[in-house]
Amino acid sequence: TTLADIFGDIPYSEAIQGGENFNPSRDTAEDIYAAAFNLLNNSISLIEAGNSVNLGNDFYYNKDMNKWIRLANSLKLKLAIQSRLHNTDAASIANGVINSGNYITQANESFVFNYSNYFDAGNDSRHPLFQSQYVGGAGIYMAKPYIEIMVGDPRYNYYFYHQSGEIYAREHGDSGPPVATDYPKLTVHGLYPVGGKYNDGTTGSTNPNMGAAGNGAGIIFTNAFTQFVIAEAQLMLNNNMGAARIALENGVRSSISYVMNFRPNAIPPEADVPSQADIDAYVSSVLSEYDAASGNEAKLDVVLREYYKALWGNGIEAYNNYRRTGYPSGLPASMGQSGTFAHTMYYPSVHVTNNSNAPQRADLSEKVWWAEGTTFNLDF
Repeated sequence: TTLADIFGDIPYSEAIQGGENFNPSRDTAEDIYAAAFNLLNNSISLIEAGNSVNLGNDFYYNKDMNKWIRLANSLKLKLAIQSRLHNTDAASIANGVINSGNYITQANESFVFNYSNYFDAGNDSRHPLFQSQYVGGAGIYMAKPYIEIMVGDPRYNYYFYHQSGEIYAREHGDSGPPVATDYPKLTVHGLYPVGGKYNDGTTGSTNPNMGAAGNGAGIIFTNAFTQFVIAEAQLMLNNNMGAARIALENGVRSSISYVMNFRPNAIPPEADVPSQADIDAYVSSVLSEYDAASGNEAKLDVVLREYYKALWGNGIEAYNNYRRTGYPSGLPASMGQSGTFAHTMYYPSVHVTNNSNAPQRADLSEKVWWAEGTTFNLDF
């Protein structure tokens, strides 16, 4: 479904047929979602019946099939909420999963791909962003507005490392040329999730021995993410503000806990880390904002802002949430530029050129099916 979320209609039912069909037609993104629900339900049934495939290796759950079922249910929940504006079955699917309780609830059930710190002359298993920022030296300008949003958040020093001791980044949309003298001063990805350095106040240029030495993770779907999706379901499908508040708190606390327990041995013993009082104060401020928000839409804005913060390491879910809801509100416009927000992406040229049934879209204003009819304006 990720391809359908990014491009809209894509080949599916006629895809991967080799020489029998070099020009597969596109299925609608809505039909692909329907197929995904069927695949997930079928997978759950096969696992429960003991007829699932015999995994030779399982890099995610070490052959714990109960965790795969929890993942499948969590994905059903996510897809139902993502498509809730145009999916008449969204409430029944979401509530079925929520009421079952058989979804990702614990940190060790989170769906992530773990990198290692192993490398040799021909292989490098370290997180790609660690390779580009710590092995090759810093050279990526991070978005200053996002860093500033995280100031005061307990996860701040896990997300970012300030080589120079302070924020050194660029405004959103700043397309100016890179400046070599900036590189030793740039703010870079920290310990979470790339396996870099915890921002403990010490400074210096990045190097391959810092932090967890690249033993990071690709963040796909965590127990915290599930709670934020439940919060939206309770708020927008069930009109249950109290249950949504509980899920919101669970999501924030789960995210903070997951981040703070990520590669803990890479944090120097003398480093200053958030106390329980710091965490409680932050959670209390979020809940106060939620309580003060008037109406479900305003409360959803609070929920999705916290989800946005927790999604560090997974940009696609933040992109999806923003396109279908317009939240979190108040994100900065692209600096010095104006234009149409990219609701979808252009099809790859290799697909359009080699497939006679694959016309290119006219522009990027076309919305994915689950966002059709939304009236908020994301243009800049």
